[in-house]
Amino acid sequence: MPMDTPVCLIIFRRPEHTRRLLDVLSVVKPRNLFVVADGPRPGFSGEDAACAATRGLIDQIDWPCEIRRSFSESNLGCGLRPASGIDWVFSQVDRAIILEDDCLPDPSFFTFCEETLERYFDDPSVMHINGTNFSSEPLPITSSYSFSKVVSCWGWATWRRAWRYHDLAVRDWPYLEGSNVLRKAISHPRMANEFSAMLTDAHRRAGDVSYWDYQWALACWSRGGHSLIPRQNLISNCGCGLDATHTFDSNSQLANIATGCISFPLIHPVQRIANPQLDTIVQRMIIGSSTRLGIFDKVHRFGRRGAAHLAKRFAGIMESRLF
Repeated sequence: MPMDTPVCLIIFRRPEHTRRLLDVLSVVKPRNLFVVADGPRPGFSGEDAACAATRGLIDQIDWPCEIRRSFSESNLGCGLRPASGIDWVFSQVDRAIILEDDCLPDPSFFTFCEETLERYFDDPSVMHINGTNFSSEPLPITSSYSFSKVVSCWGWATWRRAWRYHDLAVRDWPYLEGSNVLRKAISHPRMANEFSAMLTDAHRRAGDVSYWDYQWALACWSRGGHSLIPRQNLISNCGCGLDATHTFDSNSQLANIATGCISFPLIHPVQRIANPQLDTIVQRMIIGSSTRLGIFDKVHRFGRRGAAHLAKRFAGIMESRLF
């Protein structure tokens, strides 16, 4: 049965990843598909053709579907293009499921998002729905999902009412930096330091940065927002490798995590509060990956001023699209 919830697909220059994702989408057949694409980068040989080939796949969609396109002719970058694309989506709909081309979902991910988007539609305390939990094994909970502070953008969903707080330039950061908002959400000090460094740089550069997800996590946390995290991992990131923009390490423990199928009807949590013990488990799984541990050691050693440089030099740091 076709799915009513709008889906936003963010693509760039990898037709093979986009084709795999479209194969999954053809199973659930969303009636409304928004496609956001960045333009080729100047000086990158062959990227014009790769971008065109990726966009051409959208024309091959064969299920009944209204397709709306936001294709940039110039390269806006990994910060502005996703953020402006999601702005565009929420100028037209009140909820959406959002997938980048390298996030391969289990089909049950869509039903999970559709049901929870409806259930928490009017609940301002819930701002984000995760598709991944970073574990090939089910999380140690009895419900189908848990309330959490983990905000991952590897396959996720949200509402217009929540996304309106996203600010690429984090103009409130001077005030929030002096609060304990990061320490409340992140149990690991070095991870909190990384977030602080990236948010400081985003504010200093007025949003002219190559990331948007740190800012989204802060938008959720600074308003006391919760996320939902599924018991089963529902997203596998298949994009780590030499052709990636950020996550080059194909051997990362966070790459290609096996997905499971969530069972229905959903078993809802009894209490609408974050589970700090569970969040600590998830954060330790992230920190425990060999790629990220090395990055956190370097961030710790060089401090906040060096973190922005390290983020560019060591591409694995951008695996923190995890929160």
